[in-house]
Amino acid sequence: MTSPREAQPDVVIVGGGLSGLLMADRLGRRGLHCVVLEAGPSLSGTPPENASDFDAAVKDLLRVDGDAWRFRSIGLPYEWTRVRALGGRSLLWGGWCERMDAQNICDAQALDSPWPITLDELAPYYRIAERKLHVRTSHLDPFFHPVKTALGLVVESKRVAVLASQERVLCGLDLPQRRIRCHAVALRLHSTDGCVRRVEFVDAQSGKVSYLAAKAFVLCASPVETARLLLDSDLTQASDQVGRNLVDHLVASCLAILPYPAPRMGPPSPLERSALIPRFVNLPGQPARDYRSGFSVELRGPLPLTELGKRSIEELGIPWREANELSYCLVHAIGEAHPHPKRFVTLKRDQQDSFGRPIPLISLAWSDEQKRMAADMNESVAAVADALSPPGSRIIGLRDPLLPGGIAHEAGVARMAVYPQQGVVGPRGAVFGTGGLYVADASIQPTGLDRHPTLTLMALTLRIADAIWHDIQDC
Repeated sequence: MTSPREAQPDVVIVGGGLSGLLMADRLGRRGLHCVVLEAGPSLSGTPPENASDFDAAVKDLLRVDGDAWRFRSIGLPYEWTRVRALGGRSLLWGGWCERMDAQNICDAQALDSPWPITLDELAPYYRIAERKLHVRTSHLDPFFHPVKTALGLVVESKRVAVLASQERVLCGLDLPQRRIRCHAVALRLHSTDGCVRRVEFVDAQSGKVSYLAAKAFVLCASPVETARLLLDSDLTQASDQVGRNLVDHLVASCLAILPYPAPRMGPPSPLERSALIPRFVNLPGQPARDYRSGFSVELRGPLPLTELGKRSIEELGIPWREANELSYCLVHAIGEAHPHPKRFVTLKRDQQDSFGRPIPLISLAWSDEQKRMAADMNESVAAVADALSPPGSRIIGLRDPLLPGGIAHEAGVARMAVYPQQGVVGPRGAVFGTGGLYVADASIQPTGLDRHPTLTLMALTLRIADAIWHDIQDC
């Protein structure tokens, strides 16, 4: 129980990733006392000075299926990328900052997964997130012009977070009011009279079980863990949609190895030599494809081949001594996913992890129309890579679009909706039928979008934080 010397917090936040820390920051600045429960450790010391040192620092935090974090998948193998540390998967974030647009809203309607909020409602929160991350627009390098001339595609500058890279972790967000408990694994929520009153958690190091009461509870544990906590807790939920509607990005990638050294450039930055092809297909005025969504394509290059590391280069069959004379371009397509009846998270109650929790059972499948889009994505990235590659280049396919997981963009399972028959939370992030409980991670996204979700997730988190503050004031 809470120590008598310690005031009961106003809000308990489960999960110390980007959304959890941002929630604590926003509510703390508005005068609320927040406690963040993070299952992993905090990276100590100063941030690593380079990408190699950073990779070494987080290596042990990327174990997917250790005894304490077990799961099972059915239908397809699942590469569940998790980072068990304060900052979560923001520690691996590359800094891409694209907003959701009107086409994404139209797609969601067509996919029977409508967003219950408008872009106008999100706009002020997008602006706050962009200021916090110092978002800038990159210069469009002439290297990308052949995509327009050869293929007739629109190529735009990328919007990226200047302060975010693999050397600068987002858990450095300023949290003047923060109280963070690391190694605190949430076990379940307990409710009385339809309202959550306390959270039960265990210290992963000592095994001690404790309880923490608060006025409000926010789940920011990432979709699979959020679904597990909702399904394994003592709640009176009005919705039967918990765990359903799991979505993830379809991703197709290829690497073009170019027969010349990369041009000289300034200090490494996500701004360097990146571009975006915002949308390929299913736009107004275009012939309709045989699938109801679309994809965008990201471009990076030309960059020094040595950036890939000695091991990767040797696996490509290229002698390390030749690498300095070569460069590369990465072509990366992100496809918008939509719900499928066989994509969901439930609990395998006959198997438990080392904390006594039932392990998540992740069911995966792709619809025929998503398979058709995947084939289109493969053809498109190859065509773009070919347009950027002079004679003597080598193009290598890197990723099957139908391989689930891997880029840590899963969403859904507690999606936003107007009514409980359609989702788990309302437009303000409050769980239907359960007082004092909110969800503010990617679980609430109705669709997977055709772009990186980080900026949209931040905007949603900020908006829900303001709703929680108003709700507490009204109590």
